[in-house]
Amino acid sequence: MLSDSEHNMVKESTEKNWDIYYSLPFFDWVFKRMSKTHYDFFYKPLIKNLNFKTTLEFGGGTGHLTMKIKDTKNTTPTILDHNNKAMNKHHRAYNKTPAKYLIGDVFNIKFNNNEQYDLVFSDGLIEHFKEPKQTELINKHFKLSKKYVLIAAPKPSLYSDIFAKIVCYEKGMHSTEIVNAAKKNGFKVIARTENQRYFSVLAEKI
Repeated sequence: MLSDSEHNMVKESTEKNWDIYYSLPFFDWVFKRMSKTHYDFFYKPLIKNLNFKTTLEFGGGTGHLTMKIKDTKNTTPTILDHNNKAMNKHHRAYNKTPAKYLIGDVFNIKFNNNEQYDLVFSDGLIEHFKEPKQTELINKHFKLSKKYVLIAAPKPSLYSDIFAKIVCYEKGMHSTEIVNAAKKNGFKVIARTENQRYFSVLAEKI
């Protein structure tokens, strides 16, 4: 595993970095396949009995995961990402019924007063940020949710170390970090799931 000092040396997750990866067909294939795998394993079993209509995905990229949830639950979806190339690819892929797409920095974008969504989620996002931004981002999930938060992130592994060296900063996490954040924000954890690479935590507002 990479040490803290080694992690601090890898490049940060920036719009410019992701511009490069969204330009590569290989990454399109990876993102689409990962979205399907994660939906089938993490999301489909967890959301089938939940009642929600509006969703917000942080760092949604091309939006494959959001749209699978939309197809299953007939939701009104919103995606937030900082990358125009990802947004354009989303609109091309889902030109008939695209999600509402917000372009901006997750830490600086302004939402209307009291604006909230039934389900706020992210998949493979929070691990790209160092403290204190990581905690701020996790808390923002809960702040903008009026019902549910679902966060999926990679566990510490060789995969994360390789990703960090090739793409951008990534540090594997533990589900207890999300569980503790849920409790602090007035949510109760109703499900935890994991596979070899990722974990997910689903929390409901108390």
